[in-house]
Amino acid sequence: MQQTLLQIKTFLQSHSFKKYAKRVGFFILGLIGILLIACGALSVYFNQNKKEIIAKVNHKINENINGQFHITDFHYKFLTGFPNFTLALKEVEIKDNQWPSHKHTLLKAKEIEARLNIWSLLQKQINIHKILINDADIYIYKAENGYSNVNIFKPKKRKHKPTTKNPKQQLIT
Repeated sequence: MQQTLLQIKTFLQSHSFKKYAKRVGFFILGLIGILLIACGALSVYFNQNKKEIIAKVNHKINENINGQFHITDFHYKFLTGFPNFTLALKEVEIKDNQWPSHKHTLLKAKEIEARLNIWSLLQKQINIHKILINDADIYIYKAENGYSNVNIFKPKKRKHKPTTKNPKQQLIT
């Protein structure tokens, strides 16, 4: 046992081990530096293009619901949910189309965190990994006629697959 410990000690004090440990240390520091630069660049990009991004997000979500989605602000959360990319949407409201008559907001949240897959973002696709809703009020309304404000979401359009079989009619005589 003593001999094994002595061999490990001499190996850790050897010149070759120190050289490789130094290289691994520089590699890790380089990766951390690249990560910090990338996160800083993303933060600057989002801060400079905030109005356009908010308008695009509001428009895109409003296309897919029967109502109104509105966010006031958003920011990038550094290293939250790492390795995913986390956007925090501030002051989020979701109202259905009948809101002027019943005045019940479906969702009013102080913050919604959306964790997006980084690799999908690099391919210009949005793949949401997780959604966290913080400090929210949800009011589910159902009218006497059966209408509910949870019917805000439009059903997905189904793609019709062309039939590969050509049905043949056969006459049996």
